[in-house]
Amino acid sequence: MKREIYLRYRIPAKCQSDYTIDHFYPLSLGGNNQFANLWPEHKAIKKIRQNLEQTLYENLRDGEITQARALSTIKEAKLNPDSSTIAKGNYCEQFSPLTPLPLAHLAPLLF
Repeated sequence: MKREIYLRYRIPAKCQSDYTIDHFYPLSLGGNNQFANLWPEHKAIKKIRQNLEQTLYENLRDGEITQARALSTIKEAKLNPDSSTIAKGNYCEQFSPLTPLPLAHLAPLLF
């Protein structure tokens, strides 16, 4: 399945080690294991928000936020990362952590 995900997002084979396959919406917040909810996330992007999912889960569990708010926060963090916090580095070809991914198939998830 990883291969299909990388193909869908047009990540070249030599760049795939810079990415991890992740749930767009985490299971802990109501996401699922369907193919449409899996995407390649650049490791540098994932690193800058490493505690976000746990914090949102705890806030949701404790009734401090709604599920809709948690999912909206995840969507914003994943689609609009703070570029000022990403370390400079030698990234594969043109695929820096901020290279936009083709997201058309995620449209049904982006409510």
